[in-house]
Amino acid sequence: MPPKLVIHAGSFKSGSTAIQFALAKKACRCSTASIFYPGLNRREGAEKIRGQHGSLAETLYPEKAARKRQEAMFTRVADNIRSAGADVNVISAEKFEHANPKALQAAIAQFLPDFQDRLQIIFYVRPHAERLLSGYAERVKHGLFHGSVEELHAQTRELTQPRKRGFFYHPRLQRWRETFGERLTVRPMVRSLLYRQDVVADFFQHILAEDAFSLPAPQQRNSSPALEDLAVVWAFHQAAIAAGADPRQQEKFGNTLIKNYTRLGSRGSTKLALHRSLAEDVADVYQEDAAALDHSFFEGTPMQDALARAVEAAVAEAQTTNLAALLNPGELRQAMAWVETAADILSRGRQHKQAKTGQSRG
Repeated sequence: MPPKLVIHAGSFKSGSTAIQFALAKKACRCSTASIFYPGLNRREGAEKIRGQHGSLAETLYPEKAARKRQEAMFTRVADNIRSAGADVNVISAEKFEHANPKALQAAIAQFLPDFQDRLQIIFYVRPHAERLLSGYAERVKHGLFHGSVEELHAQTRELTQPRKRGFFYHPRLQRWRETFGERLTVRPMVRSLLYRQDVVADFFQHILAEDAFSLPAPQQRNSSPALEDLAVVWAFHQAAIAAGADPRQQEKFGNTLIKNYTRLGSRGSTKLALHRSLAEDVADVYQEDAAALDHSFFEGTPMQDALARAVEAAVAEAQTTNLAALLNPGELRQAMAWVETAADILSRGRQHKQAKTGQSRG
């Protein structure tokens, strides 16, 4: 196999965390091809052992401050790739999803010209209704959205253009195809259609082509939280905002809380779901995009079928994030005590930091 460069460009909430973990931990064993996951900075070394290349992807966004570091970051990645001499070199970040593909093409031509004709861009696409739910959970987890699923749908249903952060895939992916042609691979994030019914195995099967490989048993990562857990995090963010907590620390707390719920076992078992009227509207809004995706990128009609399944699986009534309706009195008391204590600690930490900063300036 001639050396090649793979850009795993997401999309968001489509198994990227699991793929990146496998890359960083060298989980894929292949006797006929070597795989290299390049480091971004001196601190992490020539090869990544955790995480992804989000900051590299951000250098392609003209509005991001990271744009100024494009030359330094791409040069370091390119140097690491050349030094490694691997068969398959992988750069992975969901943030490529909303980047301008022509900006990536120009960066590759400038910093990795040897790979212009040995390049593969791969996207995984989660069906629209699932993407709405997973996107909602992700935003709530990070404290970036404080409304209902219906309110998120109302916002994102209007974001139809490629650079907008909505859930319309076809205009965006069409720009990538126009830029990279046959070097673009788009896969449906539908378990029954994935190789071995696993996104990690599917990814390595597509980047290694005919080379045989082995992987350990699949492990679920960055899974969607139960509704009860999500409601606790939602309540925490509300309390933290009211207390004047530092937004960055607040986001870290919310993210860590969900990770610990996942690790220790959920507080509840209610799955986040669309209710019937919302599911029907989601199906109506995204039907055209689903049909275009199926026609342009897939065999059969996986995206349209997924919309139909979402309507069939919808619950009768809208779900609530009101903790009092989800937890018994003892659980509610315990959860609220933790929520208010955590918010108070973050608030005091911010006040202490501001006081120290004021003293140093004085």
